Amino acid sequence: MNIILIGPPASGKGTQAEKLKVKFNFNYLSTGQMFREIVKQDTELSNDIKSYINVGKLVPDELTIRLVDEYLKKFDDNILLDGFPRNLFQANELDKRINIDYIIEITASKDTIVKRIVDRGVCKNCGKNFVISKTKTNICDACGGEIIKRADDTVEIAESRYNDYLQKTYPIINFYKDRKGYHKIDGEMSADEVFDQICKILEKKI
Repeated sequence: MNIILIGPPASGKGTQAEKLKVKFNFNYLSTGQMFREIVKQDTELSNDIKSYINVGKLVPDELTIRLVDEYLKKFDDNILLDGFPRNLFQANELDKRINIDYIIEITASKDTIVKRIVDRGVCKNCGKNFVISKTKTNICDACGGEIIKRADDTVEIAESRYNDYLQKTYPIINFYKDRKGYHKIDGEMSADEVFDQICKILEKKI
């Protein structure tokens, strides 16, 4: 069973993916996390990707697909994708590579997205996300790493990324919405409520 999570940045895809990975033992790929791991390195590739991420731009299709291909070669099935595909070109390319059983769209308003991004912290080591206003310490409870504020988590970049989502990524909803496996979930609900809704969908097949 192969799953795609689609939604604007900070709609909760990463949170849901981590919970789903544990419950259903998915082979999980977050392209956002993949890029952040690469930029920690001191290579030509990391500097290239960093030049896009630090100003809130998307990594070019050809580079993204090449890196995703390297991951997909490791697994035949039970794949959970978060952050890919981001546009129609990537969606068509993915169809050539694997069969997608479920497309879960998580929705949220622009105001909610911007507020979440500005209030977001991330562990420097493991990449776990935190809500800064609700976090009493700067130490990650998962690995003990430092919780930091990402350079691209500003109001201006958040609004730019949301607009990019509407222009470049949202059109793939039309690409998927008539498929049997497409489902829409209200991301304004709590993380636990969203998770319960997704589980009910997936457990029908399992």
